[in-house]
Amino acid sequence: RKQNCISTSTTESEYVAAGSTTKDIIWHRWLFTNLRYKPSQAMHLLSDNQSTIRLVHNPEFHYRTKHIDVIYHFICEHQHLDEINIQYVNTTAQLTDLLTKTLPFDCFYLLCNSISLLPMPSFEPAH
Repeated sequence: RKQNCISTSTTESEYVAAGSTTKDIIWHRWLFTNLRYKPSQAMHLLSDNQSTIRLVHNPEFHYRTKHIDVIYHFICEHQHLDEINIQYVNTTAQLTDLLTKTLPFDCFYLLCNSISLLPMPSFEPAH
């Protein structure tokens, strides 16, 4: 969804998005716990921005990121508490790109196929 703040870098934009997603993950963990299913491990948060991942793992990186609102830094706390686990995913395997950007046909086809949006090819029996 559209962010409600203005980002000055790709890292900041991805960090804000990761913070928003962390809120959703925490809510889902709460829901699962109330349904008597306690997740046994951290939920994975995938990002294709390595600077964002480094910022989550090392919040002391303040020189270039001191302008990021404090509200988004809680992602580091939840990473430390093992409630989330932010991991790198290659851009070519980032499924959300289907919804957020224009892709070359081969990349579009590969991503659609990986979430089964495309029909499986039909095979005729051999005679």
